[in-house]
Amino acid sequence: MARYEYTRGTSNKFWEIEVSGNAYTVQYGRIGTVGQTTTKSFASEAVARKQAESAIRSKEAKGYVKVEEEALAFDRAEAEERLVLADRLQESGDPRGRLIALQHEIGQNTGKDRAALKKTEAALLVEHADALLGPFQTDAGRACSEVGWKLGYWEKLKIFASYHHQEQATEDLLREALGHPSAAQLEHLHLGIPGSVWSGMSNWQGGIDVLAEIGSESVRSLELSDQDDHAEISWCEIGSLAALWPKVPGLEKLVVRGVGIALGAIEAPKLRYLELYSGGLPAEPVRRISEARLPALEHLEILFGAADYGASATIDDCAGILEGRGLPALRWLGLKNAEMQGEIAAAVANAPILARLSVLDLSMGTLVDDQAEVLLAHADRFRHLEKLDLSDNYLSDAMVRRLRDALPCCTAHGQREPDAWNDEVYHYTSVAE
Repeated sequence: MARYEYTRGTSNKFWEIEVSGNAYTVQYGRIGTVGQTTTKSFASEAVARKQAESAIRSKEAKGYVKVEEEALAFDRAEAEERLVLADRLQESGDPRGRLIALQHEIGQNTGKDRAALKKTEAALLVEHADALLGPFQTDAGRACSEVGWKLGYWEKLKIFASYHHQEQATEDLLREALGHPSAAQLEHLHLGIPGSVWSGMSNWQGGIDVLAEIGSESVRSLELSDQDDHAEISWCEIGSLAALWPKVPGLEKLVVRGVGIALGAIEAPKLRYLELYSGGLPAEPVRRISEARLPALEHLEILFGAADYGASATIDDCAGILEGRGLPALRWLGLKNAEMQGEIAAAVANAPILARLSVLDLSMGTLVDDQAEVLLAHADRFRHLEKLDLSDNYLSDAMVRRLRDALPCCTAHGQREPDAWNDEVYHYTSVAE
């Protein structure tokens, strides 16, 4: 049975599908539960397989990612090891042993049985709050965090400022959390809007420095961003990640949203996904990526933004990326939200990296009809793509039709109209302020 997962924001879902004869069965739900099961029958096995493939494409378009069998086998082995650990811990009187066993049981149940087990879990966490919850047992700790458990340990953790608990410094909360035994298996860390917002700043450097000081062998995913009302992207000063790389050696995914981003010399041999979401990206991070060797990187997404908000990268700064130097595994490339979107389109049309890509995203920028002609002139170089995204630019309906006729892989929805003022025409990136 093929398994797909969707883990974005607060969503944490799985979807599995298996064809058997003239029917397919789907199992779906929240990751960590058995979920629900439905079966659909068709006129023949061929039709069932065709419909299953269509259903898979629909899920992939929504952002579901296939989980390879090796990863599933690893998860099963991890669960078995964790249950063996639970037995040892319970024998020694450690409440974490009971929590591991209880959370495993919760994952195997639904309905009333699951609800009853969840009540037992809540009572156990209250009874042994110091050992299991640490800094998140206080009102301030709970208000400034979101915690996701996996078999007795924190798997996911988000720390952020709370208006009602301005006395809680987010850097202090992060420091306590990383030093707590429940963080020993932490995989996904999200540093949201920092406590400095209450003094008129939104600067992530303090949290980055704490993580760089303490480090984590287990963290695989790191996000520096927030969608809080106080987190207007041009207000979110990120800072430098230079000291961070050697302290999170297992990092596989990095998402950074803001301005004032500096990467330093990148050391990330396991990094598979990198997203820099900015309304004003400096040249430094683009140059660092161009210079880096990232053997595992499959997905690279860069939102450049506007010069008025700090964007300073040029097409020359992208040279290493376009040549594919140090990026042997790259298959998904987004060079988007750029005032130089036309230059990017012209450069990528002749870039060595293009032949390796499955998806090319040039959306959200200032691309106009004249600049898009280069894509038509080099259409043969783009036809292997599964998707060429030109959405949210400034293309005419006629140009969109020409592009779609020449390149079936092209999607170009949401084209915008330029602003005009005193006989001047203005084109803006989708994300700036």
